[in-house]
Amino acid sequence: MKHFTFAFSTLALALGACSTNSPDTRPSVSPFDLPPHLARTVEIAHDPTDPYVLIEAHRGCFSTERPENTLPSLEHCITIGADWIEIDVALTKDKQLVLMHDKTVDRTTTLSGKTTQYTLAEITNATILDDAGNPTNLTPPSLSDALDLMANRIMFRLDLKCGNGCLDQVYDMVEAKGLLDQAVVPERARRRLISAGLTDDQIIVVGANIEAIGSPDQIPAHVDHVQVKDFKADNPPIELMAQFEPETRMIAFPYSDDRSGGHGDKASESDPDSGWGWLVDHGIDMFLTDHPDAAIAYLESRGLRNREAVSSTN
Repeated sequence: MKHFTFAFSTLALALGACSTNSPDTRPSVSPFDLPPHLARTVEIAHDPTDPYVLIEAHRGCFSTERPENTLPSLEHCITIGADWIEIDVALTKDKQLVLMHDKTVDRTTTLSGKTTQYTLAEITNATILDDAGNPTNLTPPSLSDALDLMANRIMFRLDLKCGNGCLDQVYDMVEAKGLLDQAVVPERARRRLISAGLTDDQIIVVGANIEAIGSPDQIPAHVDHVQVKDFKADNPPIELMAQFEPETRMIAFPYSDDRSGGHGDKASESDPDSGWGWLVDHGIDMFLTDHPDAAIAYLESRGLRNREAVSSTN
């Protein structure tokens, strides 16, 4: 596993030398030049010994006031200091990329039917519905607009609802905007970033579930976080988690109590020690949560969000 730290003053020089390609290949990405607060996120993600607990906001810090996968929800993620945003990317009828979680647009917009039945222009001109189904003054953003908002401000993980078939199209756009080093990726997307000129030192990779991996010595060297999810409250993988904890960072999915053995966001509303607290006490280093504001406040109260005063100026 990657157990290392680096000095920001030498980072650009050390990694810039890795970004050359021959003229007949895809152009290289820019040298690794993230703002300090994002470079610090990469450093933390690569270090299993760092006690800092990372927060990933599920569907972009959504709430009734800020519906999921909208520009205001992404902006809120940045404002509260979430470490990265999970957003959902779908393909439209005219093969364009839009932020949309479901296969249909019924739940979140005033349209009806599959995302693939509408052009990008039709979807981005539709009205967003809030969680209660009420119309808002918002419209679904394109992936391009979302990337522009996040540029140099926050890391992001793209959940491709369009599957592997749109992977290259998505990351072509990310690369064209110079944002590959802000992308947190699953293993299936790592090769795409490597082929573009990034190194494993510059990439945050989220791997498979620990129960699928089986033992720490089976973790691929490039994986920074393994998943701990979909376990039962009466049968948590405690012994396995204890084996993985020294070797890699672990991410849990408290946005669903059912996916986190009853120790999720809902349980944490009344008793955060038995919810989020149980997770961190058993070695979890990161949450994918629907309540990033409250989770951040709780973790800060336990001293688990100290970034050594690294600036997060946007």
